[in-house]
Amino acid sequence: MALIKKGVKKHPNLIEIVPELADADPAYRKIFIHGLSWDTTVETLTSVFGKYGEIKDCKAITDRVSSKFEANRCFY
Repeated sequence: MALIKKGVKKHPNLIEIVPELADADPAYRKIFIHGLSWDTTVETLTSVFGKYGEIKDCKAITDRVSSKFEANRCFY
């Protein structure tokens, strides 16, 4: 984040380019989240992160045996 802030200070038009790049390739809009509680659900993640913008998809990885949420792997 500090790198982006520094870049925007030097090049103010950079802030306009970032959304264009994110819109061009969905890979730039994905977030990996780790260290979550075992009782976290897709609904919990959506409600927490939804206030920052639209969530197009939320995939919570679950353990094959227990079907519990794997706290170290979640992709948005």
